[in-house]
Amino acid sequence: MALIKAMLKIIISKQKSYVDFHKKEVVLQEGDMLLLKVSPMKGVIRFRKKDSNKVISKSDMEISKDLSYIKQPIQIVDMQIRRLRNREIPMVEVLQSHHNMEECTWETRDSMF
Repeated sequence: MALIKAMLKIIISKQKSYVDFHKKEVVLQEGDMLLLKVSPMKGVIRFRKKDSNKVISKSDMEISKDLSYIKQPIQIVDMQIRRLRNREIPMVEVLQSHHNMEECTWETRDSMF
């Protein structure tokens, strides 16, 4: 048992020294440009769905202190009725502000009005 603990301690110290060697400290200053990569949990699958990186200029939208922004519907692109076993749900495909046509989302018609 002591031999196993000693071997684990050696392995852990090797891993830690490898990680510490490759770690770089990042120093940012006001005015530096960053690439913000956002990936929603809805699009994450087992083998990673590729999310497109989107560069947004600051003048396009207002970003709050918690790095979120308000999406506003611009246009209804398509309408569809989803049929379940006992009911029908009217759905609309909505183009949100600051998004392109590939990023349209399906929402219920009731949530839009």
